[in-house]
Amino acid sequence: MIIPHHDLETVIENLHQTPHMLVYEFAGAGVQALAWLHAVAGSSATILEANDRYSQKSFIESIGFEPDKFVSLEASEALAKQALKRAQHLKREGTAALGLSCTASIATNRPKRGEHRCVISVADDLAVTSYVLTLDKGARDREEEETLVSILVVKAISESCNLIPPTLNLTEKDVLEEHHSSGKALLQLENQDVNWLRFSSRGEVTTGQKLSDQMLLSGSFNPVHAGHLALVKLVAKQKQRDVCFELPLVNAAKATIDVKEAVQRARQFIGKGDIILSLSPLFYEKATLFPNSMFIVGADTAVRLVQKRFYNDSEAEMLASFEAVRAAGCSFIVAGRLIDDDFVTLDEITLPETIKDLFEVLPEEVFRVDLSSTEIRENRNAK
Repeated sequence: MIIPHHDLETVIENLHQTPHMLVYEFAGAGVQALAWLHAVAGSSATILEANDRYSQKSFIESIGFEPDKFVSLEASEALAKQALKRAQHLKREGTAALGLSCTASIATNRPKRGEHRCVISVADDLAVTSYVLTLDKGARDREEEETLVSILVVKAISESCNLIPPTLNLTEKDVLEEHHSSGKALLQLENQDVNWLRFSSRGEVTTGQKLSDQMLLSGSFNPVHAGHLALVKLVAKQKQRDVCFELPLVNAAKATIDVKEAVQRARQFIGKGDIILSLSPLFYEKATLFPNSMFIVGADTAVRLVQKRFYNDSEAEMLASFEAVRAAGCSFIVAGRLIDDDFVTLDEITLPETIKDLFEVLPEEVFRVDLSSTEIRENRNAK
């Protein structure tokens, strides 16, 4: 089996090393992707089942209704969700399930009046991510269109596994769109049916109302970097406990994180650590949600925590919020951070006497990493 691009084969090799297992449902195109996945050793770690829904009756029986158009976002997402249910049933313990679909109408042995088009969707408990590709009609023959659609299928899987995707060779007239919608678990969080989601380093999702006795590094993680990972490793070693990342989708000082961004940030942690998603931006809220827990924060966050301007300029309101933290059995560990060219630790922060016992310092000689997510983003944008 000849795989057309070296980077494609490398991506597939890497896919087979991830903890993700999938069921693939396809109709009209995308069969080459399945062949490539099986052509690279280790496909049994990735592929659970694949079905060619070429007849309309088979397609309808799979999703449970007749769509207005078979090559559509509605049909593709429905097919991916059914594939996810099947994958969750078939997967091995300790692996993450993905539902993958491809529905397409591409060049054939007769002229087509409509567009040459495909819709590819990947579903997990967090989200359904779909790619709608309208091809430059007449620019490729069937084999070439099949190849392009299949590369897009591999791209869709790889991005769901937080891998660098293969290159798509598109013409100026090809149009590729992305769509994102909440999956089952994320919908539960958004509707406040649950208070948190835990996305494990293996891509599994668990949910619940309260979660006690945790070590949590809270942040926006845009992106996660070596400093975050080093801090978690150090605190875990010091305290002899596992440390989990925590991402509030609602932030007191920043814009609410949308579905696309939430999923991208969560998937950064595949292979790195567990991350909890919540709707609680304030620490007294987190304390109620995660009682008897320790929150790991940077000195920049600690500075903001004791500024009255975040409490309607009321010191009494500020102190009351810390008493709520205390009542929940929670406290803080503060790591030093570079602030305006000065490295600041807890020792340089003025804390009210009544709350000093809630804070524990992480000295500079123990931990110092001068990395900033903001600087990383700015450097990326400058390129």
